[in-house]
Amino acid sequence: MNNLKLVFASAITLLLSTQASTVRAEDSAMNALTFGAVSIGEERIPLSLNQITVDSDIDSLIAEAVFVEGSVQWIRMDSVLLLPRARLKLTLKVPAADLILQYQGNTFVTQDKSGQSYIEMFIPLFSSGPIKVLVKGKLVGSIGFIIDGNSNNPSQAADTSKNKRQAIDYSCSAVDLQFSGFDNEYLSAGCYMTRNGKLGAEEGTLEVRWATPNFRLLDDSEPPYILTLQPNMPARFTVKDRKGKQRTIEVKAIVPTHIPRIKTALGLGPYLLSSSEGADVARPLATPAIMLYGKFDLSDTNSIRFFEAYFQQETLFNNFGFYYAYDVGSALDKKLLLSLNLGFQGIQFRHKSNGKLDNRIIFPQGVELVYRHPFGMQNYSMVFGMFLPTSVNENYQNYWLRIGKRTFFEWNYLSWHRDTRFVQAWGLSIGFPFFTLF
Repeated sequence: MNNLKLVFASAITLLLSTQASTVRAEDSAMNALTFGAVSIGEERIPLSLNQITVDSDIDSLIAEAVFVEGSVQWIRMDSVLLLPRARLKLTLKVPAADLILQYQGNTFVTQDKSGQSYIEMFIPLFSSGPIKVLVKGKLVGSIGFIIDGNSNNPSQAADTSKNKRQAIDYSCSAVDLQFSGFDNEYLSAGCYMTRNGKLGAEEGTLEVRWATPNFRLLDDSEPPYILTLQPNMPARFTVKDRKGKQRTIEVKAIVPTHIPRIKTALGLGPYLLSSSEGADVARPLATPAIMLYGKFDLSDTNSIRFFEAYFQQETLFNNFGFYYAYDVGSALDKKLLLSLNLGFQGIQFRHKSNGKLDNRIIFPQGVELVYRHPFGMQNYSMVFGMFLPTSVNENYQNYWLRIGKRTFFEWNYLSWHRDTRFVQAWGLSIGFPFFTLF
């Protein structure tokens, strides 16, 4: 068990260090420009540089405009939205002293390269907009980019599934977010769920952040865009492509009419229960186990949790816990999540039917590592957790491994040892939603 604790402590250190990790352009190449620190996300859909076309009205001034092979990165924006970018090498047939570039509200000067202007910069591919080129302070033209979803990528062209081009974030998987009208077009979207109303009658509002490379809203503003969805109310709006051709887009999702604060689950399963008191030992016996799990959501990252585990055969063992849980770190594009559990437990133990009934309050503290959407299974979670003792007078251990979504399977091991009294239970149970409140 000590080795297991060491491994888990190492995981905590890794996650805490990863939580604040960012990638800057200067880490990857000299003279590569970007706008501050970014968080690198998971590549959800394939995107080839061969699909990016430079669209310019100053071709005669361009000596080189190429994207660096292997430079495509998916950047997480607003915590739920993934947007691709790639690094552009741009050389213009203009002396560097005479050239200014304006791009996304920023102004850039360039370096001299054999009498020409040279710059490297990351281009956000879904919201690139044009690079304005000014020579001696006068606007002479612009450089833009088009992403073709079909022609230059045979594997994409052969597969017409819109899911191969739509990077719908995991934050949207529970609400089944769907866009209609963007078939065969690249799209990225992420979701926030907010609560509205009084405690006990809170409804959901779904906020969707989305972006697509080749279409804009009618006001020509740059993505990402924001729309909100209420229960049972799809959204419809109009977009246009670069040539002004319009499309009607529909967005729908399953938005809950009520979001409860308290959720519970019931667990049932066969366990082996054994105990001892002094020299009197009760051999392991199969016993039915009943577990109750509860969670009161304070926010997206903080909650009050409680559990009840009851076992009785010749021996009685009852274990209750009440904890404040909060998220402290994440990794792998937020698919790994670490939370801490701070609180107390109650132990009720009687060795055999004629033994002494012992009631105690103990204070083991816990950690839990959640692997969201494991192995590509959306909405599933794989959870490993433990409670560790904080007192030298008694030893309490609890380890569990859980996988599932609404219904889940859980392997669990519990033991308590004080003086000459010892009890342990381990087994496999199935859990399912029980009741909700507020």
